[in-house]
Amino acid sequence: MYVPKKFGIAVNNQNKIINLTWVFLWTILLVTFVIFLPGFSEFDTSKYLKISQDMMQQHNYLLAFWEGQPYSDKPPLLFWLIIGGWKIFGPVLWWPQFIVLALATLSLLITQQLAKMLWPDKPRIAQIVPFILIGCFAWISCAKQIRVDSILAFATLFSFYSIIKCIQGQKKYWFFYICAIGLGGFAKGPVILVFVLLPVIFIPLLIPHKDKITPGWYGLLALTTIVGLCLPLLWAIPAAVLGGKAYAQEIFYRQISHRANLHEESFFFYLVRLPIWLFPWTIYPPLWKGLKSLKITTTEVVCLIAIVCSLIIFSVFGQKLPHYIYPLFPIFALLIARLCDNYARFQDKDQWPIAISIAGFAIFCLLYPYINSILPEKVFVRSYFLQEINLKTWASVFMVMSILLFFIKFKTQTLQIIAIALSCAVITVFVNDHLLPIYQKHINNQYLFEYLATAAREHRTIVASGNFEDQELLNLIRQQHIQIIPHNELPQWINQHSDAWLLTTSTQDLHHRLQPNIWFYQTRYSIVSLWH
Repeated sequence: MYVPKKFGIAVNNQNKIINLTWVFLWTILLVTFVIFLPGFSEFDTSKYLKISQDMMQQHNYLLAFWEGQPYSDKPPLLFWLIIGGWKIFGPVLWWPQFIVLALATLSLLITQQLAKMLWPDKPRIAQIVPFILIGCFAWISCAKQIRVDSILAFATLFSFYSIIKCIQGQKKYWFFYICAIGLGGFAKGPVILVFVLLPVIFIPLLIPHKDKITPGWYGLLALTTIVGLCLPLLWAIPAAVLGGKAYAQEIFYRQISHRANLHEESFFFYLVRLPIWLFPWTIYPPLWKGLKSLKITTTEVVCLIAIVCSLIIFSVFGQKLPHYIYPLFPIFALLIARLCDNYARFQDKDQWPIAISIAGFAIFCLLYPYINSILPEKVFVRSYFLQEINLKTWASVFMVMSILLFFIKFKTQTLQIIAIALSCAVITVFVNDHLLPIYQKHINNQYLFEYLATAAREHRTIVASGNFEDQELLNLIRQQHIQIIPHNELPQWINQHSDAWLLTTSTQDLHHRLQPNIWFYQTRYSIVSLWH
């Protein structure tokens, strides 16, 4: 079909504008997260930073230590990346956040490339898939957390990308596949095979290719997978020798067996939560309308195999945590973009369910102080974030965003998806703009010490309860002659001293007071909250 030259130029310009739009949105989020360091609010983050700091100070880069014992939970790749940046830039706080966000950016780019490779005749899927990810709150939440899962997600996507290139006859990508498997192994051990192994076996059978895949090709696949998995052994074997027999058993066996034998959650843990984690796209009508008319081809089957196999394995696996399936979010985004592209009949009211949900959350923020007064005490621990922010300001911003989604008319579905992603990005930036300065105070001992000094000047009664690990904080407790009360005596003491100040490391103590003045993350096992 003949395409006029001017029309072709207009289409190319439109594509460039769309690509620049998601780059602009993602850049706003990157700058916000790097400056405000949101990942530092996570329990594991302070632990990872402390381990990295100790490794660098002691010049011991082979064996990590935590609380005086060899640390066997994770391979040291993330620690090495943090130390490498600190060696170059100094011990700056923004570097660990930059690492995970850079990996998230690479994951976005590879996801877009995968869309082009899986659906070469449907360019709009590659256009909208970055907006699907940027608009997904759960993906953003995982992307900004300083965890090894960011490395694992990138390694998983890079493995798929490399294998597809190998199927297309580009043999040099076998080397990149080895690197991707090795990278995932260095990040979190052999768990990368959960996401990669079965899908990679089926991909050659499903994706059209020029050359016939022979048994020799599968032999090469097995060989490169084994070589990739052997790369982490370059660290694991020397570390096992240095750490001793017990440490060797931990890294080679017990870490997997321990998690596999836990039974903390039901088999359906991930299944029942996925609609919430994939919000707002789970209530976007074109997704479900596109599902009705979808003719499943081999490319959709490839994505489904990756998702279904991983979910089944992790559902059977004993320990279940949300960030375990973080590498699956880009695959979900590919399918969501495919379904949206499949629904050709555009309607300018398709954004209304999302607008209604945002308006509902705005109303919830306004009513939260009244709702919280009638909620059981056990609900408090899950909602303490809402008690530290300006709920009225939140509610007003959410309401404005919902009104705009209600009344702005969009000409195409692509513009509608961009608007939804933009709304989610604005809300994400706004939320972190209010919360993250508080988090920075949480990791600053001086902020806590100032409160204690104020209490001492006012001659208030101060007592402590819990296991305090920070030596500086322990010294302050001794200097101020702060009494430490056993945990079993604390409820009675709180009832008798309503005006006193309590310094505690136990989340269970939060049930006794309506609102902590400080929520202070010290280490994974020492959470300090100060009340008055």
